[in-house]
Amino acid sequence: MKAIIKNRIFVVISVLFILFLGAGCQVGFEGGYTYNGKSSQGMSCTDGSECLGGVCLTDDYASYCSETCYTDWDCSAGYSCGQTTEGYNVCIKDW
Repeated sequence: MKAIIKNRIFVVISVLFILFLGAGCQVGFEGGYTYNGKSSQGMSCTDGSECLGGVCLTDDYASYCSETCYTDWDCSAGYSCGQTTEGYNVCIKDW
């Protein structure tokens, strides 16, 4: 019985993984992913139109995709919610 349950869980996970890749997702070298040509938080960019969150930040170290936020809880690990010079709240890398 346990073997059947384990096999079914493996099949479900495999199918979900295939659907994820089939939906246009690709895992990136920077730890992020792309979906329909748009990059996730932390991946390099030159313009917000390249990013899933619509935000491309440039700081002293790099240009990377980000997202809007209200608190640190809205940001991924390694990021904090901070304000840009234009007054927008976005997830900023904790260098």
